[in-house]
Amino acid sequence: MRYIGAGTPRSFSARVLGMVWAGFAMIIVASYTANLAAFLVLDRPEASISGIDDARVRLLWRCHTGLVGLHKKFGI
Repeated sequence: MRYIGAGTPRSFSARVLGMVWAGFAMIIVASYTANLAAFLVLDRPEASISGIDDARVRLLWRCHTGLVGLHKKFGI
């Protein structure tokens, strides 16, 4: 039967090597996470609304009038 800590290194050099390896792994994981976050937060330029005929304005207006219609019909 194995007890907790049976697989830990006993010599000083093995413990130092284990700590160096853990530090290296932590740096690799941190740099991957930072690069992933930077990639996901990239600024994507959005075109400004050009006028009342813009597709986003029409979609917003349809959603808004649809909610008003539901409010009147169902009393929401």
